Amino acid sequence: VDSVVSFIEEATQGERKVLLLAESMGAVLALAVALAHPKLVDALCLLNPATSYDKSAVSLFAPMLPALPEQLYNTLPAAVTPLFGKLGWYDGVAMPAQDLEDAGCARSLPGPLGAFARLSQGLSRALPPATLRFREAALLRRGGRRVEALLGELRARSELPAWASRTLLLAGDADLVLPSVAETRRLAERIPGSKRMVLPGVAHACLDDDSNVNLLALLTDAGIVAALGSESSGRPHRR
Repeated sequence: VDSVVSFIEEATQGERKVLLLAESMGAVLALAVALAHPKLVDALCLLNPATSYDKSAVSLFAPMLPALPEQLYNTLPAAVTPLFGKLGWYDGVAMPAQDLEDAGCARSLPGPLGAFARLSQGLSRALPPATLRFREAALLRRGGRRVEALLGELRARSELPAWASRTLLLAGDADLVLPSVAETRRLAERIPGSKRMVLPGVAHACLDDDSNVNLLALLTDAGIVAALGSESSGRPHRR
């Protein structure tokens, strides 16, 4: 949270509106920032938020993954990619095939088998066991508990932060990783004034589904773009 806050303060210098847009685990962090520093954030857009992690089946086996033998850990990722989204969602995440070949990985495997192996190794190198262990324990579990505590305090405030009524909660109804439809409904009840939309046919990695998800249109329909624009033109910049 502190790192994100420092980045926002340095990047905006108090003179630009801040819309935090985050997906899955990033949504936990974005919501934590908004709750802990309400005057720093002007609007939120949370997609398939992982605040539901403790309620998901993933939370039962994810802690065991970093302890898998290296060869198995390096082979597993490609097998589960269909759960997260449509074909190709991982293109910007996995280590490029050429870099893997330069490192001597999966060089001798031909055809589809080689492509599968390179994808798995590319994803496992992008998320090594130590990183997965930290994200699972610190961001998802401890971070999720912290967000829940802050959400409890939110309703008790005499004045809600401005971002509460400029929060858009998005859930893909084809999310097989997290119970996002139910979780966005729960969050909408915890964040007064927020708006919620369920996106048909959209899976967990929805930021990569540009054929089904037009974020600008969704934010515009929710009135968030207009709200930020009118406020920017109607008052002095914050300093």
